[in-house]
Amino acid sequence: SKESDLKPVVSAVLAKLAKVERQDGCAVLALHGDLGAGKTTFMQYLAKALGIKEVVISPTFVVMKHYEITDSKAGSWQDLYHLDAYRIEEIDEMRPLGFADLLTKPNTLVAIEWAEKIEELLPSWTLHLRFAISGEERTITMEE
Repeated sequence: SKESDLKPVVSAVLAKLAKVERQDGCAVLALHGDLGAGKTTFMQYLAKALGIKEVVISPTFVVMKHYEITDSKAGSWQDLYHLDAYRIEEIDEMRPLGFADLLTKPNTLVAIEWAEKIEELLPSWTLHLRFAISGEERTITMEE
C-alpha cells in the first residue's frame, strides 16, 4: 500500500471515529485480515496522522503498546493503544492488561489487530476495518 492510497483511508477512519456515538470512554478500532493484509501498515499511517513520531511495529509479543499523542493536529486524541491479539488463546489473558479499564479512558483510541480473537470483549461502538488482499490489490472495508 502506498502512502497516497492510505492517507484518505486514515482520514476517513479518524473522521468516522470522531463521530461514533459511544459511552464515556475510548474509541475502538478492530482490524481484521490475514497476515500480510496491511493491518500493521495501516497502523503506521494512523500513528503518523496522529503526530506520533515513534516507529510503530505490531506488538505481537508484548500484546499492547501505548503511544502518547501530543500533536495538536490530532484534535482531542491523547493516547493510542495498539493491541495485537494474535497470540491470545484465552479471553482471560486480556485481564492483566487492564483492557476493561482501557475502554473507559476518554480521548483514547484503541486499535486491535486480530480483534476477532477477543470479539466478546469489544464494545458495541467498535468500528471494524476488514483488510483483504487479492494478488497485488488490497482493500479495506469499514463496518460499524
